[in-house]
Amino acid sequence: MKKHLVLLASVFVALGVTLGLAACGPNEEELIREQVAAEFDRVSDASEENVRGLLGDETFTSLQDQGLDPVAIYSALFGKFTYEITDVSIEDDVAQVSLTVTNVDIASAVAGYEASVTEWAGSDDAVYTFDQEGQEGIEREVTRMLYETLTNPDLATKTGDVTIELRRGEDGVWVPANEAQVTLALFAGADVSGLL
Repeated sequence: MKKHLVLLASVFVALGVTLGLAACGPNEEELIREQVAAEFDRVSDASEENVRGLLGDETFTSLQDQGLDPVAIYSALFGKFTYEITDVSIEDDVAQVSLTVTNVDIASAVAGYEASVTEWAGSDDAVYTFDQEGQEGIEREVTRMLYETLTNPDLATKTGDVTIELRRGEDGVWVPANEAQVTLALFAGADVSGLL
């Protein structure tokens, strides 16, 4: 189960590092808004090309190797993603971007997955699967449970207010001060690091 959650974590990390903004000129606040909007608008695009581009070929292939459909998982995780930029403030080389985000309640989804795996692990079916197929059969079943959890169209949503801090580098490019803040923003403030 831990291996599958680590792969899921790689999805979050890959998304968290995509935000890099070049903004300069007389109205940097507006340019930052436009760039953040452009990056966050990409999040809801579940085309294979976009998903592969956001995750990178290695993560995309790793998920496929585990018997998971990266596009289906991505669609389930971000199909309900909406956001509103509520404020941008800039002081020297630091910008604070405040957003209200709605997305799937990933903490509940992962908790449900873990509960399903724990319940199944104590069942006669798990014993039979292990006797017949060994560790490979167990991993196949756990993968199936993860896939069903993440692609469930009835995943609950949550809304939260989040802030991303950006810092301007010497090259004038605004980048997240902490990629974990971007991941928090993607999931409406849910700290996915504690889920893994």
